[in-house]
Amino acid sequence: MNYRIFITIISVFLAVFSFTAFQTVENEDPVIQTMIDEEVERRISEYRKVRLQKCRERILKVADLKADSIILALARDDFRMDTMPRPEVPERPERPEIKPPRDTTAVVPLLPVDSLE
Repeated sequence: MNYRIFITIISVFLAVFSFTAFQTVENEDPVIQTMIDEEVERRISEYRKVRLQKCRERILKVADLKADSIILALARDDFRMDTMPRPEVPERPERPEIKPPRDTTAVVPLLPVDSLE
């Protein structure tokens, strides 16, 4: 009999505890409710701002790495490939026409050859 009383007391205790544990008290004061709502909105907006900032930093980091690798790849390709082609070998010019001198007189030394010795 003691065992039955013990079981009923525990079951009544659990029933009362479960009913009181899940009861909610509604705040009927509108001023407190508006303060709570404002604080919740502030925290949500702050959380979103922090998350967006972290996301932006992560995206910029990845984009920076990709841009750097693209720039390095283009620089390597520029060294391998010359942008200006080699100039062609120029053609040999034509031989100039030899013009005879206008003065056909013989060349004579100004000083006698004997005086130089």
